[in-house]
Amino acid sequence: MAFRKRLNINSTAKEKEKARVIALEQVTTKRPNETVIYRRENGNATGVLMAVIDKPNHVSVRPVNPLDMMEWINSRPTAKENPYYLTKTLASISISIRDNIEDHVMSKLIDNLIKKYEYNIYINENISGEKLDKLALLLEKEENNTETYFNPLRYKSKFSWFNILYIIERMSYTGKLEYIPFLIELLQDANWPTFEYTVSLLVSYNKNDLLPYVERLLWRAYEDDDEMWISGIAILIEDKNIKKSDFENPKTYDLLKYRDFYRT
Repeated sequence: MAFRKRLNINSTAKEKEKARVIALEQVTTKRPNETVIYRRENGNATGVLMAVIDKPNHVSVRPVNPLDMMEWINSRPTAKENPYYLTKTLASISISIRDNIEDHVMSKLIDNLIKKYEYNIYINENISGEKLDKLALLLEKEENNTETYFNPLRYKSKFSWFNILYIIERMSYTGKLEYIPFLIELLQDANWPTFEYTVSLLVSYNKNDLLPYVERLLWRAYEDDDEMWISGIAILIEDKNIKKSDFENPKTYDLLKYRDFYRT
């Protein structure tokens, strides 16, 4: 599949998965009504605690000074009202495990759904509205979708990109806001089958939410000498009825003269 070289979307799925594996290489401990997790690298950075992998999938947190261990153990009965200094240090680098588990479980759920053809956004061009609704609900809670689930390089054909647009438009307005720059990048080539639908989706945003991204990316298209992308953004500007006076920089609108085509 050929892509225009300026499509600024990178495939980092492997890196994200690697980060998840590293994140799981942590030690957990239970407290009343609370579960906490300790990052091994954070523990070693304190100077007074060290995290040691002592068993497969298990990490022990120990004092750097072995003489502190017995005092730390003996302080457990009063750890809440009078915590030992190592307890305070450990608490300062602890983070709630809840978010880590939820993120991992959510990604796993989405991955398992997409393995099914009826949910497979990468190859199925006829996913039902009901299933798209479900995917939108789940993906709105995920981060970095443009680098993972919405990465165009993962899709069998450009026609499958419609699934990205269908899912985004089903999200809450707040959830959709982060995708404005991504959608504007999908205007780089008017020959892409999703071009007109992308324009209509962008037009559905409030003008004030669009303007900063339209202005910034229009200047980037100009700096990249990308006349076709300027043309795509120009069509969005016309359809959204964005005026010269709407831009922060009065010279921004003048960049439209560098477009290389007009919609017929």
